[in-house]
Amino acid sequence: MSESKMLRLMRTLFFNANWVLCMIAVLCCGICMLLINADVLGRYLFSNPVPGTLELSEIFLCIMVFLPLAYLGIRGEHIRIEILYSRFPAKVRSGFDILMKVLGFFFFAIMTWQTFLDGRHSYLLKQATWGLLPIKVWIPKLFIFVGCLSFFLHFFGSFLGDLLNLFRSKTK
Repeated sequence: MSESKMLRLMRTLFFNANWVLCMIAVLCCGICMLLINADVLGRYLFSNPVPGTLELSEIFLCIMVFLPLAYLGIRGEHIRIEILYSRFPAKVRSGFDILMKVLGFFFFAIMTWQTFLDGRHSYLLKQATWGLLPIKVWIPKLFIFVGCLSFFLHFFGSFLGDLLNLFRSKTK
C-alpha cells in the first residue's frame, strides 16, 4: 500500500471515529435535554422530580464538551479571531496555524496525561458522587481523557500534515 493511500485511510478512520464521538455527544445532549425537562415537569406538575438528574447532567456535560473537540478541529470549526486573522497575508496565517497546532499539541499532551492520571486515581480510590445517584467519578473522567486524547492526536496529525506539505512544496 502506498504512503498516500495509507495516509488517506488513516485520515478516514480518524475522521469516522471522531464523527462517532461527536454523535455520542449529540445523543447525550438530547438525553440530557429530555432528562432535565422531565425533572422540571415532574417537580412542578407532580411534586416528584427525577432522582439523579443533576449527577447525570454533570456526566453528560463532560461528554458534550470533550468528545466532539477533535471533530470540530478536523472540520475547522473552532473559534479564532477572524477580524485580525483575515488581514494577514497567507504565509503569516499559515505560520499562525502551525504555531497554534504546536501549542495545542503540547497543551493537549499535558491535558491527556493529567486526565489519565486523575481518572486512574479516581478509579483506584473508588470515588463516587454524592447525591441520590452515586456515580463512579472515573466514568466522566474517562470521557474527558478520550476527548483530550483525540484532540491531541488531531493536533499531532495536523502538524505532521503541515510539515509534509511544507517539505513537498520545497522539493518541487
